[in-house]
Amino acid sequence: MATANHPLRMSGAQKAAMLLISLGPDVSVEVFKQLQEDEIERVTREISEIRSVPAEARAELFAECYSLVTMDATAEAGGKDLARHMLVRALGERKAEEILERVANAQRVNPFEFIESADPLQIANFIRDEHAQTSAVVLSHLSARQAAAVLSNLDPALQQDIAERIARLDRIAPEILSQIEQGLQIKFSTVLSQDYSVAGGPDFLVKVLTQVDRPTERSILEYLEERDHGLANEIRGKMFVFEDIVMLDNHSIQRLIQELDRRDLALAIKGATDKVRELIFRNMSTRAREMLEEEVDLLGPVRLSAVEQAQHRISETVRRLEAEDEIFISRGQDEIIG
Repeated sequence: MATANHPLRMSGAQKAAMLLISLGPDVSVEVFKQLQEDEIERVTREISEIRSVPAEARAELFAECYSLVTMDATAEAGGKDLARHMLVRALGERKAEEILERVANAQRVNPFEFIESADPLQIANFIRDEHAQTSAVVLSHLSARQAAAVLSNLDPALQQDIAERIARLDRIAPEILSQIEQGLQIKFSTVLSQDYSVAGGPDFLVKVLTQVDRPTERSILEYLEERDHGLANEIRGKMFVFEDIVMLDNHSIQRLIQELDRRDLALAIKGATDKVRELIFRNMSTRAREMLEEEVDLLGPVRLSAVEQAQHRISETVRRLEAEDEIFISRGQDEIIG
């Protein structure tokens, strides 16, 4: 990272990044809300690269924007922490992490960069006849969204095979990537680093499965359950955490509450965010809410481990009810038919 250059020698995205750093996170959050996603990515990339904005550069920027401000003599701090803070406040934790992941990927050399903008159906047709292990490596180097779209365009048996291989991927040596490059006879980006490339794994497969259609998700999970019960459980456990309760509609929340032990709910509420608390309380009768609030108060101080265990049990109940089609979890490609 470096100190910002002179404004006259900078791109529009760099100027925007300097300006947002100078304005501070509170104002910048509001600005982010007015930008398109691709604009946010470009500006975020620049913010994460700028270590500081000198006072003289700020002065020229504000003058260029026809603003009159009072500035001190110190430099304003930028960097990745500020970029993350601003994104989380503007877009929420999940969306912020997604954008930061794409920015980080854009700053690395990607051996499959040539297909980043390709149509998922074209990619699916291209890898359909390749070895499943090769396909798993290719998909693991795409964004989770694009990998999900490609996977959805493959036959169920191939989906399952590739998904299992993705989950089992850990680190890929540069020479293996080079062999794939030669085998496919495609001009990849040069592998600049001799470090191992991290790709695939259960976490990546979870990101993919949360974005494919429901039949594809279920088919893959059922297949993994038959092949490797432990791996399937690990992936299921990562696909829904307690904080994801906000993805349930009101009817599903009400159905869930019917299944829960009151003490578990009280313990879970004890460590819940305001958003989760409000959603649960909103779907209870006045009397039931009062009783739950009393239960929470009677608990007094509790161990964090007890709260986390209760939240985990509730997450397991959510997954069971979803598997039984008793509740609905709103995901990217789900559609509600009234």
